[in-house]
Amino acid sequence: MKLKKVGLGILLFSVVLAVGCSNTADDKSKNSTKKDQSGKNLADEQVLNLVEIAELPTGDTALATDTVSFTVFNQVMEGLYRLDKKNHPVPALAKEKVTTSEDGLTYTFKLRDDSVWSNGDKVTANDFVFAWKRVVDPKTSAPYAYLFEGIKNAKSIMEEGADPATLGVEAVNDFEFKVTMETPVPYFVSLMAFPTFFPQNEKFVTEQKDKYGTSSDAMLSNGPFVFKGWEGTNLSWKYEKNPTYWDKKNVYLDTINVEVIKETATALNLYDADKLDRVLLTGEYAKQYQGDSEYDVETEARSAYMQYNQLRNGQKTPLANENMRQAIAASYDKKLLTEEILANGSKALTGFVPPSLASNPKTDEDF
Repeated sequence: MKLKKVGLGILLFSVVLAVGCSNTADDKSKNSTKKDQSGKNLADEQVLNLVEIAELPTGDTALATDTVSFTVFNQVMEGLYRLDKKNHPVPALAKEKVTTSEDGLTYTFKLRDDSVWSNGDKVTANDFVFAWKRVVDPKTSAPYAYLFEGIKNAKSIMEEGADPATLGVEAVNDFEFKVTMETPVPYFVSLMAFPTFFPQNEKFVTEQKDKYGTSSDAMLSNGPFVFKGWEGTNLSWKYEKNPTYWDKKNVYLDTINVEVIKETATALNLYDADKLDRVLLTGEYAKQYQGDSEYDVETEARSAYMQYNQLRNGQKTPLANENMRQAIAASYDKKLLTEEILANGSKALTGFVPPSLASNPKTDEDF
């Protein structure tokens, strides 16, 4: 299977996908006993070859801020919830929808009892208690710790030196996790799909000390795949199907090979040689392949913007002046930039929040 992924636009991003099946793959599937959900025959060995355009900086969910890390985490780890195709949160390690108190200040999650770490340990409520307390602990310096501010005592821990042990989280028993809020957070359940909220095995993290998250051997998996082959600085790694994953029957890929390739031309050559199944394109490369039968565009609700340096050496710069920033924003044609320079289907926006970022789970109306 081939996928050409074209994206990285500005403001409203678009992704160009192309899908094609080789004759070899079709031939192999004819005599296969492996089938997908629709009953279609699949080749006995399901392998996907993908490319990333940047290195993996960390394997620690508490420290990550980048797309590559979050992509890895979503393949090899799992939290209480995942997002479905419409970006609605659905239970994952939570075996059912969370129970929420009428005042919105207490969340009780019942966990699956059949989820295990790649070292054989059960995934328990204590793994969430440990992970969340570690995130809000100032010693960790977790960039996304502020997302926990709605939880009881989180802000006082992060800003006033309160003991992380006072965070409003509790393992009622091995498979029941309770969260007490300081203030209602309407989107709290959606955050459960964000990797910073994923569990961590306390014993393993403690044993690894500073090595935790610095290589695939210094990480544990509890998701659809097990992480292999990352030594911390190398430019390739693998996801191998996790034989102990609770929903392994719905995981059809056996192996995903990932290689970091920063040059589009190099990636295209490998794609054309059937050594890659997906390529990220922009600009002239996107224009070049627009007529290709494997070319498609999928819109993603993401935004990009320029951040101005308004302070230097303690002194305000000219960019601290709002009129200056507005003048710069008005000095270039966003429509021309997205349509002619990026040329990948991205759209110019007039506000920070793009369409389709979130929708009403009951009516599907775009917020």
